Amino acid sequence: MTANSFSSVSLDPPLVLWSQALNARSFPAFSRHERFVVNVLAKHQLELSQRFAIPGADKFAGVDCRPGIGGLPVLADCCAHFECRKVTTWPGGDHAVFLGLIERFERSDLEGLAFGGGRYLVTRAHAEAAGAPG
Repeated sequence: MTANSFSSVSLDPPLVLWSQALNARSFPAFSRHERFVVNVLAKHQLELSQRFAIPGADKFAGVDCRPGIGGLPVLADCCAHFECRKVTTWPGGDHAVFLGLIERFERSDLEGLAFGGGRYLVTRAHAEAAGAPG
């Protein structure tokens, strides 16, 4: 699936969260499993984002990936991925909010793919940026 709600929560311990609609076809799988992987797509992976955003059959058919912790798919050539153990799930209206502990991650220098204002965007550092907000 393509998620549009992903956020860091804590550095110590390293935690992330994301939410999913309760009526999503993949919700039963995510709600019952104890692990998930967040693959942060790079700007050249727009087609993958679209592929995983549309309900369909085997979305991984022909996709270059390797098994991560617990055999979960880690996509190739992403700008980052986070392999997580689910800590808890909270109700959030018509969504569920998943909190995960990052057990392993990798990042690259590729520019990330983002979505906002109804269109795809590319992530990059702001010219004035001196560091992360405190």
